[in-house]
Amino acid sequence: MMDDFAGSVTFCCADIGAGTIEVVLQVLDCAGNSTECIIEVTVSDKIKPLCLAPANVTMLYEDYQALNLDLNDSIQMNAAFGAPAPSDNCAVQTVLYSFTTTNNNCGSPAQITRNFVAIDESGNSSSSTSQFIFLRKEYTVHVPGDFYPDDPMLDSLNYSPSDVTVGLAYTDLVYT
Repeated sequence: MMDDFAGSVTFCCADIGAGTIEVVLQVLDCAGNSTECIIEVTVSDKIKPLCLAPANVTMLYEDYQALNLDLNDSIQMNAAFGAPAPSDNCAVQTVLYSFTTTNNNCGSPAQITRNFVAIDESGNSSSSTSQFIFLRKEYTVHVPGDFYPDDPMLDSLNYSPSDVTVGLAYTDLVYT
């Protein structure tokens, strides 16, 4: 009887793609009788990798412009907004990067969506994860000197875009 048999056989990532591996199985009965057979095992990785996107970012459009980034350059974008965090039971081979932009009413980018997919060495791919970069414009409203709040004839302050909240404060001048 051979004494180098264990209760299990362990395979690892290095065994993937190694072709078939012969494994000898031994069965023992209560009387001490044994028999052996050889099976061929092909090790494969069926577990998909994971990919976590960096945290979402909100910044002023003017600050984004000052960075002068190339959206197609994932190294620049990772340095500015964070890199994805891929993981796998064996090894991640690559992370695919794509992006889309959504413009505001003025034609300037208002949102950049960065998409990431991790692919492992066996070709398994993660679900797509996204980072959203919200670009906000900073607005200054100049009110003319003859503007009188609550005067139906002169109360004509207009602003755009409509998603901007405008606060209004005024102080009456009192002459005595």
